[in-house]
Amino acid sequence: MTDAPAIETVRGAAAASVVFWAFGTWLIPALVAAEWWRHVTHRIPLRYDTDLWSIVFPLGMYGVASHDLGRAERFPLMRLIGDGAMWVTPAVWGLTFAAMLVHLARGPRGTPSAGV
Repeated sequence: MTDAPAIETVRGAAAASVVFWAFGTWLIPALVAAEWWRHVTHRIPLRYDTDLWSIVFPLGMYGVASHDLGRAERFPLMRLIGDGAMWVTPAVWGLTFAAMLVHLARGPRGTPSAGV
């Protein structure tokens, strides 16, 4: 079926998917380096903020997308990376959720400002 019209139509999309996956993979070390710079080098304490959830969701989607794309493209390394991310994601979700519960248990740290 390599010369079927449907295969030729999807081939470009699959190639673009691999390029976007590679770019997303490249961003992970940059994100880790930025967090290291922020929390280790400049000693800004890591506290719960709702922005942490914006890391959890893309991490899960990266894992699922890597697994499925690796299976579709028959690329075992990509599938292995996806499987690893699918193990890391629940741990990150659990840590973020626990931090949220601690934050909620401590209660508000003051009254909201007048303009909010």
